[in-house]
Amino acid sequence: MKILLDARMVVAKDFGMGRYLYNLLKELANIDQENDYVIMVNDDYLADLLKPAKNFRLLKVGLKWLGLMEQFRLPGIIKKVQPDIFHAGSFVVPLVQPCPTIATIYDLIHVRYPKRYFWLHSIYYNLVLRKALMTVKRIITISEFSKNDLVAFYKLPKELIRVAYPAVEEAFCQIKDRALVDSFRQQRGLPERFILYVGNRKKHKNLLCLLTAYSKLATGRQLDHKLVLSGPEDNETKAFLKRYNIEGGVIFAGMVRDSDLALLYNAADLFVFPSLFEGFGLPPLEAMAC
Repeated sequence: MKILLDARMVVAKDFGMGRYLYNLLKELANIDQENDYVIMVNDDYLADLLKPAKNFRLLKVGLKWLGLMEQFRLPGIIKKVQPDIFHAGSFVVPLVQPCPTIATIYDLIHVRYPKRYFWLHSIYYNLVLRKALMTVKRIITISEFSKNDLVAFYKLPKELIRVAYPAVEEAFCQIKDRALVDSFRQQRGLPERFILYVGNRKKHKNLLCLLTAYSKLATGRQLDHKLVLSGPEDNETKAFLKRYNIEGGVIFAGMVRDSDLALLYNAADLFVFPSLFEGFGLPPLEAMAC
């Protein structure tokens, strides 16, 4: 078969969807030499990954992901490629589907928490995506929880949906060489003992609740552990730290490369994940593996 897969969102692996699709393509290239894959992209980010696979080719389309033109241009691109299957690698699913379409839907957070997102997101999820999913041949999702959400919110038949669980990458493991971990910790200016949070700063990640809990532990107590947050500083979090007088106890780890993330997990004493909503939630599994 000829399979067209939309991977325009894989510009980096530093968020869940990008990591998922990057590894999906990596493993498909390893195990499938029979089908022909056309990978829709906007740049060369995936070129080195897929170069050894002779049955994979990149198709640059110059189409902004999550842009207004997607619904107009995607059907034309699909018609031009003439695939047997189109795989929408994210929730960007065309209303007009020139060939059998499979969609991967990770979660319905925009539907569950509409007030936390731009109003256009709500319109898209409640009108466009709802209608588009009525005509796809299969939906892939990453947990029974997300499957149940799809059935409840969109009234989709359970038989349409397949659950394919994510897995932890092999790089996430216990590092036996503690000197390597200690060297990493010293290079990044991390304390000897710390509590670790890995994730973004979106509202549903519940970071302010974590900071409130830490402030209660730190106030008036001899707390040995600092709190380390992945990612760079942001004004909202800094203002919160200042208000609760815990600036000295919370450290921003900055951007952490994929190759260093396992080291960060291994350096921590405790991992905490106070998120209110996840389609699956890989960081706890990554931490447990480390």
